[in-house]
Order: sequence, then structure tokens, then C-alpha cells
Amino acid sequence: QALKQTMSSSRPNQPGKSGAAASSSSSSKTTKTVAKRGAAGPPAGRGRGLPTDGQGNLIPGRYQLPGGELRVNKIQRAEQYNVLAVAKAMNGAELAPKVKQLFEPEMRAVEEAKASGWYFSWRPREPPYDKQDCQRVHSGSRCFCGHNLAEHKQPGGRALQLPCQYCKCANFEWVPTRPEEAGEFWLKRRRDFDPASWRAKCRCKHTHEEHRSDTRQHQCRSCPCGAFNSVFVCAACDQSWEKHETVFETERERLDAGRPVGDDWIPFAEMEEVRTMVLHGRDDSPSGAAALPDPANPEAARRGGGGGGFRPTYD
Repeated sequence: QALKQTMSSSRPNQPGKSGAAASSSSSSKTTKTVAKRGAAGPPAGRGRGLPTDGQGNLIPGRYQLPGGELRVNKIQRAEQYNVLAVAKAMNGAELAPKVKQLFEPEMRAVEEAKASGWYFSWRPREPPYDKQDCQRVHSGSRCFCGHNLAEHKQPGGRALQLPCQYCKCANFEWVPTRPEEAGEFWLKRRRDFDPASWRAKCRCKHTHEEHRSDTRQHQCRSCPCGAFNSVFVCAACDQSWEKHETVFETERERLDAGRPVGDDWIPFAEMEEVRTMVLHGRDDSPSGAAALPDPANPEAARRGGGGGGFRPTYD
């Protein structure tokens, strides 16, 4: 999940994202330095006659005030941000096996698509996010109704929907089956967490299986909630579940739409280093598994070593 979340901004086909550093805004922010110790610095900006931009932020510069000098620095987005290097540093040698395990269900979907010619994917409805596939769907993927894809009518001819063969569900709608797919990666760290019992939840705190699958809005059976609105967001695009749709299409339809097929549909196919992790669970890069230097051992940091085993977990 570390890679899926931290690297989603680096996917070339993912619009709306930016390879930004920790700063989430390019607007000016205030950083105050008071020259005289003990002197109370004035409140930044408002009411002091200092110049501000259209958003009310102080314009960068130096200002002499009764309490001392006020310096306003502009915080800008980083031009380059290597999320893979960060993921390696935080996970070490465990990163590649974790990536392979995380994407095993999607690799199963790739193999099934190559064999059958039908591609099942879950992606946003609205542009510009609809250019990407957030999730590759396979025969064992779970539907909102609780049954998997194999238990629904299979595509063929001009069928536009895949109704369930075991309930009144009118069409297959993919839902997360693992907390990582819903961005709730921390749940697996809990001692009492049971992966088999985990279900995606609505904002009403009831699971998708407690909502109706035979209606478009998916009203809740356990409370007055009139529609399923996910409490989680997609780990790939940060959009809610209800803003996505499950799509099935032929290889020709995908090619005509300019979408990847075959081996090009492998997760991170455009990034050879990550693709190797997805396929084989190993890191073949020269840098290997990097570790952050130990802040308690600056001498090791100067030598370029990893220090005394400082290797924080980043899931």
C-alpha cells in the first residue's frame, strides 16, 4: 500500500496529481523571525498594513516592525520528488515483496484478461480521472452484493450489465476486499484484526453488505441512510467509491480508446524497476534497498551507511 499511495502521483496516466513535496500549496505562507528577544511580534499580516496577495497571504519579503524583523518566505512545490526512493528508504529490503503481494490480485486480472480478451476494471466516471484504471478486476473480485465476479453473468454479445446469478443484484460493482485497497493500511497492524471479516463501509458506519444491491442508490437496510457513500477513498485517485464504475470491455475497445492491453496493462508497466517488483518481488536496481541514516549515529551517515538499524516501517 505504501507504493500504491506514494507512487500514485507518479503515474503518467494519472491526471490531477502532482509530484509535490510536503507542501500542498504554492501560495505564500508566513515565517516570522523576531530580532529582539522578548519583544512580542505582531500578528502576521492582517491589521498591520502589510501587503498581501489576493488570497490574504503575506507577500514574500522582509518587513521592519516594532517587534523586530518579519521575514516572509515563499513555499514552492518541489520540481522533482522521487517517491520510489522514499518508499525504499522507509521499507528497506521488504519493499519489493510487499509490492508483489499487494498487486497479486491485479496480476491475476491481467492474466485472465490476456486469456479471455475481456478486460474488467474499476475507474472514475468523471474526467480527467477516467483516463486511468484504478483497479484491475479478476474473477474472484467481490461485488457490492457480496458475490464475486465469477458468480455473475459473464460478458458476451451486446450485454451492458452483468447481473448476479444468486441474488437480485442487477450489475457487478467492484468493492474493496482488503483494507489496503481502501487506504486503511494501518488496520493490519492491529493484533485483533481479522482480514476475512473486513468489509468496506458507508459513512453511516454500516458495511456495503448491509446496503441494498438491487437499487441504484444502495439504500441502507439498517438505518435511514438513503445511499451508500464510502467512508474511504480510492488508494489510486483519492476519489470516493461512488464516483467510480466497474467497466468491462474487449481488447479492441481498449485499443480504440488508447488504453493499455496485454503486458502493457501490468501495474506500473511504464516503470521497469517497479514492474520487476510487481512481477518477481525483487529489486534489481543498483541502489538496492536503501535505508535512512540513523540520526543517532551521524558518523555512519557521513560514511553513507545505514547506521544502527534505523528503518521505520512505511506500509
